[in-house]
Amino acid sequence: MHTAPARLQRMLLRLQSYDISLVYKKGKYMYVADTLSRAPTTQTSQSPAENDAYEVMSVSYVSTARLEELRKHTAEDEDLQALSAVINRGWPIRQNQLQPAVSLFFPYRDEMTVEEGIVMKGHKTVIPQSLHRVHQNSAQRAPRH
Repeated sequence: MHTAPARLQRMLLRLQSYDISLVYKKGKYMYVADTLSRAPTTQTSQSPAENDAYEVMSVSYVSTARLEELRKHTAEDEDLQALSAVINRGWPIRQNQLQPAVSLFFPYRDEMTVEEGIVMKGHKTVIPQSLHRVHQNSAQRAPRH
C-alpha cells in the first residue's frame, strides 16, 4: 500500500471497512473489459509536453542537502506552487479548468502528491525549472570525449 499514490491510499483505507467478495468470471463473459484489455494504445506514459516542461527524478538516493535545494526551488517556482495548491485542494473535473502549466499534469493527477514541500509524481520528484538551467548549463560546459 505504501507504493500507491496518496489519493489511492486514501481510497484503499476507505475500502478496508467493507467486506468484499470476489467472484471469478471467464473473460468471454466480460465483453467490454476483455475488449479494452486487448485494444492497442498509441499513448505513452509521459506526454512529450511534460518531458519538455519538467523533468522527474527518483529521490531514493538523494542527499539531504539536495532535498533542501529541491524544496527551496520548488517553493520559488510559481508553476509548482500552483500545482501543489491543486494537488492539496483537489483536481477539477475538467482539464480546461486549470492554468496551462498545471494542466500538463492532469493525466497524472492520481500519481501527484506533495511531500515535505516537494512535488512528487509517484516515487519521483518533479524538478523545478530553475534547476533545469543549472544542469543544462553544466552539461554544455562538460568536456566531450
